[in-house]
Amino acid sequence: MLTVEDHVKTHSVPFIDLEPEKAKTTWREMKQLVLLVSTLAIFTDLTIYSSIVPIAPFIIRGLGLGAFENGLLIVFFSIGVLVASPIFGVLSDRLQNRRWVLFAGLCCLIATTVIFTVARVYWLLAIARFFQGVAGGCAWTVALAMIADTYSEGQVGVAMSFVMVGFSLGQLMGPPIAGALFLTDYKAPFYFCYALIAIDLVGPIIMKDTIKKANKTLRKDVEKVELDIQLSESTLINGTASLMEPDHLPDGLIALNGLPTSETVASEPAEMKRVRRQIKYTTFDILKQWNLWILFIVTTFAASAWGGLEPILPFFLVDSYQFDSAKVGLYFLVPVIPSLIFSPVCGWLYDRYGMVVCIPGTFVTAIVVSCFGIPDSNTPPWVILILLLLYGAAGSFVMTPIMPELSRNVPKSVTARVYGIWNMFFSLGLLIGPLTASALYDRVGWRWSAVVQGGFYLMCIPGFFMYRRQPLPEFIEEEILGASAWTSVS
Repeated sequence: MLTVEDHVKTHSVPFIDLEPEKAKTTWREMKQLVLLVSTLAIFTDLTIYSSIVPIAPFIIRGLGLGAFENGLLIVFFSIGVLVASPIFGVLSDRLQNRRWVLFAGLCCLIATTVIFTVARVYWLLAIARFFQGVAGGCAWTVALAMIADTYSEGQVGVAMSFVMVGFSLGQLMGPPIAGALFLTDYKAPFYFCYALIAIDLVGPIIMKDTIKKANKTLRKDVEKVELDIQLSESTLINGTASLMEPDHLPDGLIALNGLPTSETVASEPAEMKRVRRQIKYTTFDILKQWNLWILFIVTTFAASAWGGLEPILPFFLVDSYQFDSAKVGLYFLVPVIPSLIFSPVCGWLYDRYGMVVCIPGTFVTAIVVSCFGIPDSNTPPWVILILLLLYGAAGSFVMTPIMPELSRNVPKSVTARVYGIWNMFFSLGLLIGPLTASALYDRVGWRWSAVVQGGFYLMCIPGFFMYRRQPLPEFIEEEILGASAWTSVS
């Protein structure tokens, strides 16, 4: 219950701060746990996604199909991400819930793995890839939003770089394990996926929600502002505090030592006080920000290049060197190893120098990917290994800074929505890249397909030069009338 004395103290400061108050944190609310759960969700999603990469050519060719149909599977995945990402983003923000939305996405991942296990025709594989995209859209949207909820601006770059480590580890583990298990039994890789999902489901269950904790504190502060406004208005009628008798006091306010009464008056004139109210943004408000559009378009180009290599590199390795599924999986490990090191380095540099760190890394990545077209069947395989190592190191500087930069442009109340939109553009790139790469591989071969993917990376560079950070304000300042002090008349 508030007393008049408390009210006076409240009016003694020029601003009423609506930032969440610091509260005692339990282990279920620790930001390290949030980071672990988020990273594990991305790791699981990418492990299961990449597990299909080394075995897909053999499944597709077993059905009498080729590289183009393999690329179409990634297109179905992209459509799933495109459809699901904004839906999960809006749900997470409007329901004020992150963890159970993430839990639902993981359950969807179980369903898609079941379909993969029983699929023996192409259309079932396409359905499985689609729902895998739905699960991926949920995992990326909600996991990144949880980190943005929890970490401050000076820490979010490094925190999200660990998400990229989970991304890289998923790419690291999925292909070789799935490739080796596939040699023993068709269903064996999917049993591995079931076990991984079961472990991942524990995280959303044990943690406390990130957005509810922040908004619970915020609502208390907003109620205090409304009480102050009500009190100020009631004290200005006829210059007295006649409405401040106990029967007329606002809810939650009690008189101090039986006061105020009709004999209590404002001894000093009222003065203006400034308060801050949280601004409510819609998805349309986000889409009107040109600086976010630059990041979205750059993401589309980068995802096109990244996704374009996935369906054609396994076919190149099989056609040129007669690799089996296990060897194809091992080659997909190579770019992941340097990215485990360079992703945290990129996050650290981003927190200190901003988006400028993207430019040199993207330029080197474009050159390296274009050089993939130089080797042919007469080139020693170790040349491919060197290019893959360089690709993993330089490629870490393309996407890693974009994810935390998005959260610096919008308030925390709409982070899930902005990551949902970002996921849409990422999936759009995964539509463009595999389709163009697969079609080019069937018609003009490996060389020009690789050059086109390098060109996608090159088109990212003008966007990085044009980009300027312009954060949306989280609060709006308003002036209210308030009494500066209270005096009792005996």
